[in-house]
Amino acid sequence: MKNLTIVALSLLLVSSVLFMAFKPSPTPAQANDHVALILKFDNSRVFISENGTNFEEMKIDRKTVNGIYDMNALISVTKKYESQGYKLVSVHNQNQNGSTDNVMIWMTKSN
Repeated sequence: MKNLTIVALSLLLVSSVLFMAFKPSPTPAQANDHVALILKFDNSRVFISENGTNFEEMKIDRKTVNGIYDMNALISVTKKYESQGYKLVSVHNQNQNGSTDNVMIWMTKSN
């Protein structure tokens, strides 16, 4: 019985060493690309921030907007980024002074 215990412990030790020796190394985390789209609630502008390096302000022709709830400009910019491989992460309203002032969309794309 004592010999069987020694053999079992030896096999456990050898298998543990082999398991650790051939364990795959972890892959480094890949950085994602990020885009923040912000629609001014009066539908006059869409602000676009890309990866913390690029910023663009897209002015919207007020004659093409059908009221304050017309989100077509924001939807078309969102579709543009989706076609480039970005995925929607979150959508929320930004409030200042107790009223909704902006709609913000956050998107990411894996590299």
